[in-house]
Amino acid sequence: MKRKVIASLLVAVMAFASVLPSLAAVPELPEAFNEAYSTDFEGYEGVLPDDFYTYFNTYDVKPENVVTEGDNTYYNGTFPSGSYVYSMYEVVDYRVEFDIKTAIPGKVEENAYKSALALHVPADSVGMVIEPDNEDADLTSFLGAAGVFIYFFDNILEVGVHTNKNGGTAGPINGEATTGVVENAEDRMLGAYTVSYQFQMPEGVNFTEFTSVCVQEENGEIAVYVEDNLVCTIAMSEPDEVTTHWNESYWDTSLAGQELFSGESYRKVEIKDAEGTVVATVDEAVVPVTGLFAFINRANNFGLDNLTVYEKVEESTPAPEQPTSETDATPEAGGTPAAEKTPAATNGGAEDAGSGNGWMIYVLIGAIAVVVIIFVVVIVRSKKKK
Repeated sequence: MKRKVIASLLVAVMAFASVLPSLAAVPELPEAFNEAYSTDFEGYEGVLPDDFYTYFNTYDVKPENVVTEGDNTYYNGTFPSGSYVYSMYEVVDYRVEFDIKTAIPGKVEENAYKSALALHVPADSVGMVIEPDNEDADLTSFLGAAGVFIYFFDNILEVGVHTNKNGGTAGPINGEATTGVVENAEDRMLGAYTVSYQFQMPEGVNFTEFTSVCVQEENGEIAVYVEDNLVCTIAMSEPDEVTTHWNESYWDTSLAGQELFSGESYRKVEIKDAEGTVVATVDEAVVPVTGLFAFINRANNFGLDNLTVYEKVEESTPAPEQPTSETDATPEAGGTPAAEKTPAATNGGAEDAGSGNGWMIYVLIGAIAVVVIIFVVVIVRSKKKK
């Protein structure tokens, strides 16, 4: 009987040990990924780090966009000054880790007035990331002309995907916000609109305070982690050539009716929850196969800290040169980078970034093994005494 008990315990421990490693949420950094850029913004009150413009560019940054509170310094993206920070490289497989806090939208149903991480942004129209996809009076508007946008506000993480499907419904398919049917996508100001899904964060996680986020993309799939826990994955497929246009009634007559985005785009996007269940499918998506990523806001603000980017350096290419004069554009027309500096090579050392709770898992396994061994020894000794 005792042997059966011992055997059962050993089997249980072995089974438990085999499951524990899967509990590690954030995966180890792929071997092919190198650190491309990292900053914690410390020691740079009122100015950006010296090497910041080797990887990123911004819109109209002022001293108040780099602030110190207590013993912490971070980037404070306001509107319109410092309203976006974008990478100067098109990335394919990459990981970006950061801490972020945002303001709560004045009215949650006004979909355009939030802060986000924009992914797969067309390199030749990066300024459009803070332009709503329709006139501001239309509350189904989100930001940007193409790509996948991840919005952070209150205790909600919202994934928005651009599409130019006729007859679809703009807005979130769950949660609280304004939605509306789009009979003809060309009627939108940017020739596309956004479909989104909202994920409720667990108790204790709120984006009004600095929250750690990790976004990793490999082989056409994006994984989003918050506080080391997987929130969702975004699977992109069926690439095809797509062209969109500014609406004929767009306020800037020099752009009205002109081509906005043209290139290879993923045409199907599936949003999945942490368990892998598809919660939203976006057909006729407008998500460039390659593009930039950007931290953005419109009529909102975001704090950005502890920013690190990893990528397959050999696959990254410089983005088209951006205008450097603020007279070339206005925030309403999409904005203009404040300064452009020559991109530097981004060969960093490979670095593992495993789950923050990985060591605890193995300590727990060891502790359980020790308990079982002690249990076995006690039983054996008691048997000898008899």
